[in-house]
Amino acid sequence: MSRKSRLGGRLLDKGGSENMENKFTFEYAHICESTIVASNGNFSIINIFNQITAESFPAVHPSLTVVLGVSGAEGEYEVNVRIKKVVEEHPAVEQLFVNFSPLMINSAGTYEIAISVSGQTKKLLFEAKNAPK
Repeated sequence: MSRKSRLGGRLLDKGGSENMENKFTFEYAHICESTIVASNGNFSIINIFNQITAESFPAVHPSLTVVLGVSGAEGEYEVNVRIKKVVEEHPAVEQLFVNFSPLMINSAGTYEIAISVSGQTKKLLFEAKNAPK
């Protein structure tokens, strides 16, 4: 199974290169049930999962959505998402939840969240903006 789409929108090229080929980075990718996009552009990812259980196979799963976050050169890119069965076993995936509640944000700007596990670091960025008036 595969789905093709076009990745449009405003992707900013941090390096200033005019060559868009391979000038983007996957910031995140999730498998989930669905998404909800709010009028302000924020979105909710509903029921992230990495396992589907069925009484028998073949089986029909009601919904599977792939959510991608990318950054890089502005432009349009062809996106191809496919699903195929793999033969080899993969290690189990564990989830970890870290909640900052409440989170004090002192000023508007770009903030970085750095996550380190056993020497490997993943950095996430988010923007704090003034609400439109």
